[in-house]
Amino acid sequence: MAGEIQIMIPQYGELNRIYNDFLISHTFSFDRQKFITDFYKQYNNTKAFEAAILELVLDKPKEQYTLVLNSLRTEIEKNILIYEKHPLFDNEVISRVCYN
Repeated sequence: MAGEIQIMIPQYGELNRIYNDFLISHTFSFDRQKFITDFYKQYNNTKAFEAAILELVLDKPKEQYTLVLNSLRTEIEKNILIYEKHPLFDNEVISRVCYN
């Protein structure tokens, strides 16, 4: 399960790239919409996420888990910053993107 955290990091990076591209183009392709949906379906269980982090911390040397957790933190902070700076998903934007 701790391996899930390492898989999640590049996926979080891709999610952030998709959001940043959206800020420029104001459109999502179907594949990108699917990626976002699949990402949140896969990682919506916070208890499993917490368990994976605990497993990582308990099973890996400090140097390894610190590097992994710092990378994860960086991607999550980027994601939060996007949401704070840009109201991406108000109803008008969602309707326009989905309609196109």
